[in-house]
Amino acid sequence: MKIKVILGSPNPKGKTAHFMRNFFVETKRQGIGITNSLIEADGLFIFTPVHWFSVPWKLKKFIDTELHKLESQNYALEGKLFGTFVFSPQGGESLVLSQLAIATNLMGFVIPPYSLIYFRNKTDLWATNFHYLLKTWKKYISTQ
Repeated sequence: MKIKVILGSPNPKGKTAHFMRNFFVETKRQGIGITNSLIEADGLFIFTPVHWFSVPWKLKKFIDTELHKLESQNYALEGKLFGTFVFSPQGGESLVLSQLAIATNLMGFVIPPYSLIYFRNKTDLWATNFHYLLKTWKKYISTQ
């Protein structure tokens, strides 16, 4: 199994990037590959902070151009898995989660259980355990 991972944060050393690095540790532990090619990937996972109740503009541009272009080319994204981790210390995560879920679902992505995650503060440490998410994704891929 291979996953394409996108950091939607403009800060590569920020807290959102920190959670992405933890995700990479778990993918390695479970023997899951990371790829730069969405065409080769079985799924897409986006790490993003909330910026004024939405995603950062560079991530929005990626969705509107790159993802839309692939979706328009013979439904190239259909059946691929989608998940996201939203860092929202000041709230707004439900808006971002719903925006991403609706857009990617309309592009043909499949959203398995445990795939829409948010983190507000240290009481949400459950959200940083990517074990069940990746276990579910591996199970889903193996049944196709």
